[in-house]
Amino acid sequence: MAKFTYILILLYLLKTSFAKDCADNKKTPEYFTWFKELLKDILSCSTRTPPPGNTTIDIVMNVESYSFQTDKEVFTAQTALNINWVDERLKWDPDKYHGIKEMEANPFLAWHPEIELINVADYFNSEMTTLFFCSIHNTGLITCRHKVLHETWCGVKLTNWPYDVQECSLEFGHEYMSKENYTYKLRASISEEYSAGWHVSELKQEDNAGGRPGVAVTFVLVREAAGLSAIVLYPALVLTVLNVLSLFLDVRRDIGICQHNSYKTLAP
Repeated sequence: MAKFTYILILLYLLKTSFAKDCADNKKTPEYFTWFKELLKDILSCSTRTPPPGNTTIDIVMNVESYSFQTDKEVFTAQTALNINWVDERLKWDPDKYHGIKEMEANPFLAWHPEIELINVADYFNSEMTTLFFCSIHNTGLITCRHKVLHETWCGVKLTNWPYDVQECSLEFGHEYMSKENYTYKLRASISEEYSAGWHVSELKQEDNAGGRPGVAVTFVLVREAAGLSAIVLYPALVLTVLNVLSLFLDVRRDIGICQHNSYKTLAP
């Protein structure tokens, strides 16, 4: 019984000692304290509304992959978007907040431009967006990064098949934005220029496309015609040449030879 009592006393002492250490570990780090204070000072209901005056929205788009379904006339592109703009209301002095110059933030804590694909292929299915997060710099510069899978209609013109060239466009913007208050700038690049049966020969970029608040990038697609030519075009060309040459054969000469041979067979 005495041994059991000693064990209970020992456990109690160990618990008390470790509990003190745990209480110290639960102390909030100083960085997070300043971080919460910064969010409290710069974020408010007013920062959830559009910035006053003209706002320049800079879009840096990198096309990681794409595909073109000619039977469905649907163009698909997997892109990584970096959207940058400056909000003067979100500036702060790093010296007043423990040297904090940049922070990651939920994009819905403050106003952010609603960039979406205007000429989406299916209005009932929203675009697939992943890795959506934003960072705020003490200068008021905000950068949002995310990956998006876009789908848009693209009509097919087969006049010069299989050496045809198709143009498919992605138009970004938002119908509720006024063109007087927003200026869009677009810089597009592509990581993979080849896809199944197609090659991107050019990327056409247009700021504020068609006078509307938005941007557009057009993919100039050139069909890879080597395989189709070897399977379809070249055999058809050979057959055409043979048919044309057959028109120049002297049919009467063959009949004369056959008749001469028949006379020789019938002679006594």
